[in-house]
Amino acid sequence: MRWDRPAFAGVGFPARTIKVGRKRRALLRLRCPTGTDGFCHGRISLRRGSARIGSARYKIASGKTATVPVKLSNAAVTALRRHGKLKAVAIAVSHDAAGTSKRTAARVTLV
Repeated sequence: MRWDRPAFAGVGFPARTIKVGRKRRALLRLRCPTGTDGFCHGRISLRRGSARIGSARYKIASGKTATVPVKLSNAAVTALRRHGKLKAVAIAVSHDAAGTSKRTAARVTLV
């Protein structure tokens, strides 16, 4: 562990309202904190209750924000069409270049 850097904080979620595109992709914005050793990489998953409704891998440079497309399940798309919006939990398990891992989560609304 390097003492001159802060502890790895994991990725952040700058937006809590997520737009879903025509190809069943939820476009999540993720931010890798400034001062991260190299980059943030890992897996983001969307959950509704105990069911996983989508997941994707990502790699983001330190201090940058990226849009990660997450393909949604058929059940999630059907519920979204029926109700117009869908509440879910986004869970990101991320690692920095040194191998330190961090799990972060946020409540999101798919529209």
